[in-house]
Amino acid sequence: AANSLQRLLDDGHQVLAVVLRKQQSDPTLEQFAQQHSITCNRPDSVNDVDFVQYVRALAPELNISVSYDQILRKDIRQSAPKGFINVHAGKLPFYRGRNPINWAIINNETEIGLTVHFVDKGIDTGDIIVQQTLPLVWEDDYQTALGKVHAALPELVSEGVKLIETGDANPTPQAHLEGSYFSRRIPGDEWIEWDDSSLDIYNKIRAIT
Repeated sequence: AANSLQRLLDDGHQVLAVVLRKQQSDPTLEQFAQQHSITCNRPDSVNDVDFVQYVRALAPELNISVSYDQILRKDIRQSAPKGFINVHAGKLPFYRGRNPINWAIINNETEIGLTVHFVDKGIDTGDIIVQQTLPLVWEDDYQTALGKVHAALPELVSEGVKLIETGDANPTPQAHLEGSYFSRRIPGDEWIEWDDSSLDIYNKIRAIT
């Protein structure tokens, strides 16, 4: 998120405010925003009536979600005239939901997707603005795959915002019947079933390493 914020500023966009997760997970984002005198908020609920009014008063043209962890309800989604976009580390409509990188490795995928899409009432179901795939190789674990995502994501955010800014975005509806959802990680994920195949065991280990 901090790298994406840097890229947006480099592109000349005015960032009115940054909204942080309630449970701090990215101190780099907060520190970077403060260094650039950008107001930071950490609401209990991004959908709270008072917070929605606060966002409307800022009068943003576009809202952007990068690694945010709350569901965005109708009022906050409609608080900017050009909408609300999200960046998802999955090749939508596949790998909707939580921890798509982990699940892609567990499932022995040879690539992972990055998708910039509009946010609608569903979970990762909005129209796709721009999408990119990144290779997953045999030696990749979660850390190296995440590094690839971190390196590629700011450019994709920049491209998506530019398409919206210039009016050249041509959003593509998702094929919902072909999509897939995956759940968040839970305690017990680290247990190995030694009766599984060696491939399944290897993929599970590298997916949570």
